[in-house]
Amino acid sequence: MGAVGETSSANPRVTPATRTGKLVVPRYRRPGTYGFVGDNIRSTGRPHCSLVFQNAFDTLVEFLPQKTAIQVVDVGSMLGDCCLWTLKRLGDMSGAWRSPRCRAYESDELWARLALTSAELNALSHAMTVHHVMVSARGQSSLDALLSDLGDDPWVLKIHTDGSELDLLQGAPRLLSAGRLQFALLRMESQLQLQDGRYRPPPSAWRAWMRSSGLHHHYELRFCHHEALLVAKRQWATRALLSRNLNFTR
Repeated sequence: MGAVGETSSANPRVTPATRTGKLVVPRYRRPGTYGFVGDNIRSTGRPHCSLVFQNAFDTLVEFLPQKTAIQVVDVGSMLGDCCLWTLKRLGDMSGAWRSPRCRAYESDELWARLALTSAELNALSHAMTVHHVMVSARGQSSLDALLSDLGDDPWVLKIHTDGSELDLLQGAPRLLSAGRLQFALLRMESQLQLQDGRYRPPPSAWRAWMRSSGLHHHYELRFCHHEALLVAKRQWATRALLSRNLNFTR
């Protein structure tokens, strides 16, 4: 692991990130590792996990009944720090939540290895699973297939991928119609050109998909800076997500 970890005074591979516990990050300037992410975590002591996700999750758990067995699914998890943050956050609430779980899906082998090591260092392997897989819109690697055993617990979803966010949701009709999804956080930078020259679909494409699929009856789309929340309308615990300021920093 010495080749993929970062040097700090305490450990040759681990950067302290108090909001997530111990976090393994990529080395400085190592090609292909998005090392700037590690630089930012080292300098701020904060996880790379979206602040909108953190604020939305905090709002949700404020209204969910205690002892709820909530689950989190992170697609395009990179360092797995949203999973780590979520589990630490719930763990700090004095046992108010029953057996929280987080599943991280990451297509990049390096990022998946870093996330897995961070889970082990924080003794969270029982609650956090890391899957090195490219999630697709259909087939055995679709969300409907990968999460077929999700059960009846309420859950939240984060998708930060290279432009396939809408495709992945279109491949999850069973999950979206089951009524247990509380919210999904989606990357929406439609003006930013991706590495392959494409652009993410504009908000109008998302609205058209929701209307054509009938999901507009069950979910509302709320835009927050370069991200969007797909919020369950009929879940009383999610109503505050449609009105609160979720863009604030901590």
